[in-house]
Amino acid sequence: MRDKGIGMNDTSQGRAGKSIILLLLILVVYAWLAWKYVLIGRLNADEGFYCLAAKKAIAGQVPYRDFAYSQMPALPYVNGLVMKIVGFGYLQQRIVNAAWGLATLAAVFCLGLCTAGRYAGLVAAWVTATSLFWVHFVCMGKTYAATGFFLMLATLGICIPWSYYRKVLLFTAAGVLAIGCRLTAAPAVGVLGVFLILQGRGTRDRIIAAVLPAAACLALFLPFFLADPENFIFWNVEYHAGTWVDRRGWDAISEHLWLAPGVLVLMLAGTVGAIAKFRQVNSRQWAVLLAGIVGIATQLSLRSPYGENSVPYVALGAVGAAAILTRWGWFKRFRAIVLMLPLLAWPGPKPVTEPFILKSLLNSAKFVEGYTSPDKLVLTPYPIVAIEANREVFEGMEMGKFALTSEMPEERARRLHLVTPRMLTELARSGRAAAVVLRSYRSVWNFGYSVPSLRPTNKEELNLFWQAVKQRYRIAFTQFPFVVALRSGPTK
Repeated sequence: MRDKGIGMNDTSQGRAGKSIILLLLILVVYAWLAWKYVLIGRLNADEGFYCLAAKKAIAGQVPYRDFAYSQMPALPYVNGLVMKIVGFGYLQQRIVNAAWGLATLAAVFCLGLCTAGRYAGLVAAWVTATSLFWVHFVCMGKTYAATGFFLMLATLGICIPWSYYRKVLLFTAAGVLAIGCRLTAAPAVGVLGVFLILQGRGTRDRIIAAVLPAAACLALFLPFFLADPENFIFWNVEYHAGTWVDRRGWDAISEHLWLAPGVLVLMLAGTVGAIAKFRQVNSRQWAVLLAGIVGIATQLSLRSPYGENSVPYVALGAVGAAAILTRWGWFKRFRAIVLMLPLLAWPGPKPVTEPFILKSLLNSAKFVEGYTSPDKLVLTPYPIVAIEANREVFEGMEMGKFALTSEMPEERARRLHLVTPRMLTELARSGRAAAVVLRSYRSVWNFGYSVPSLRPTNKEELNLFWQAVKQRYRIAFTQFPFVVALRSGPTK
């Protein structure tokens, strides 16, 4: 199953220089779009608990054992190491993720070069970089950017013209990190792993290619499991499988269609082309395209799929399809149409922007910092405000909007670093929080959903919390979408 490298014989310095210039232009376009969404892309409440997890992990706390965290354990350390240098905060986390996106596009070009040539890499990079929703979600402070980058590196591990064992090492390191950022990346990594095993020349090669990634997964993830098995299983499995929200329908499909329209058209054409000329498509090209398809299909198969969940697989699908299609001369005749595909989608639905959000967030955090002592804690479903204010949140509140559960005994809730409605109400009544920061207009993310089902919290129970807040706190600062309340009486 070993394939000789193709698309690597073009040694013309003129063409190489032109390709580099075009790649740089693509990266500039991406950087322009990314900076816009870094600054004014809609705030997602998840960004707070991801940033808090990174800060706590770098400070020496262990995910699951010491605080709640709803993904695999690698990202807090990966992003945390970078943010230890640039700082922990809303803007810093988005810049770090935008940088992962930039690195992903560079890897797309390299992967195209390895599988079909420079043209394939440029086409794939362009249709990905100009997909507005893809750029928006890559810049968001969540798992998508780093997962996508490590997936690209793992894919390079099966395509780059290195010695077999160096390829296995690259695939292992990158593949394990991709799974470590987001568990649902495992099927796509598995597809790539099968192709890598088949590239082995003998039984020994194939055993090593199969055993080494499995051993690396065990070495990386087992310590976190052993640190707290109940929490590890709950936050990685039960939390995600327990939701009652069923989005398998048009909403999920529509979100996927708008995620990267040009890439999806390219993938469809690439799949048809690969089937039509099956024998002319080599194993590496099949592997890349199939990994992208499996990644997206995995998300669509879940009970609550969102279009953004497929962000890590967009670049894979783009480069796999481009590698297949650019082999044939007829494709170049239609290149103008191909390159225009993502731009034609720009007049359609666009990612929601909030031009005021950074100012509102920083002003709210500045107020909290100015009117509370450094040793005091903040009660909020938006931990990002506490981080920006250099304050801590209460134990059990690390997951912010997902910190409340009304579906389990209080004893288990405490073990899982969660709070029950009674615990939340008592916390408000005690006045122990120096400040309460909520979203305006009683948003559903003001503890309006219960973990893990995400069913609406009982209104009577939640009203007790609101009454306690009104009794013990007074609104002291408001700047949409945040409301900051300070204590109005002595602490119990």
